[in-house]
Amino acid sequence: MLVVLTGSLVEEEILKIGYYKEDWELSLRLDKTGVIALEVWTVGIFDDDVSDEVKFRYCDLIGNGETGIKATSILIKEYLPTLSTPDEVRVFWLSLAVIQWKLGRLEDEIKIKALYIIDSGEDLFRWENEKDRKKRKKVLQRAREQLLSPQPAKKKVAKRFVADTNLEAEDVVLYTMVSGKKVVMNVSSIREYPYGDKYPVFELYKWIGTDIPLLEQIKSTEIFLVGLEIFPNKKTDYPEKRLSVIQKGTLTTNIQEPKITICWADFDYSLEEWFNLS
Repeated sequence: MLVVLTGSLVEEEILKIGYYKEDWELSLRLDKTGVIALEVWTVGIFDDDVSDEVKFRYCDLIGNGETGIKATSILIKEYLPTLSTPDEVRVFWLSLAVIQWKLGRLEDEIKIKALYIIDSGEDLFRWENEKDRKKRKKVLQRAREQLLSPQPAKKKVAKRFVADTNLEAEDVVLYTMVSGKKVVMNVSSIREYPYGDKYPVFELYKWIGTDIPLLEQIKSTEIFLVGLEIFPNKKTDYPEKRLSVIQKGTLTTNIQEPKITICWADFDYSLEEWFNLS
């Protein structure tokens, strides 16, 4: 699991890390933009990339109207071949069994595979630290008890909001904050994700004001930040009335991979931090 922290959130999250550090293996990395990338590995069933993806995709398929059996079949076909180690394969079956149980759709074949992995002790081999291995053993024992207990009734899963954008690469956009202050950004690329989401990746100019700037003024303005990906958590997050395209077809640095990812709901807060407005 990768957590990206920016601004004053860093101190808050580091304090949380201090509280939970006995259960976490941590790696901190500070890049040139001041973004801290925090990689966290814990002993929980859904506390790594593989299990998190299995949980997300299975719920997504159920939310889209697939039956449990069909969702399992799709997940096995599209994801299992991408796993490169036996450890990842074991995590796949364990996480699939647990999320199926939680949603009231545990299949006998998946249950048998997960119980075999737990009873064999094979999953514990990857935990070199004895303390972590003991914690993982307790987690697996709780999972075993859960899988052997009567599962709940089938639960409905809401259809996931899929983010889209009407912006295009090389659009120059004017964003108006709730305070009325304006910033200008250039769309360097549109990032498309495997399950339908599309997010714009921006270059943020080092300009802020209350009036609409002249394009000539913007062209001569320094770029403040590149690789800024912004997404909506829900449909109402998208600031449609405060975002407008003022020019199309501007040259960009074509940054494809985002360096910072934030949601639209937090964008004003980030701008206040970056431009020292608070």
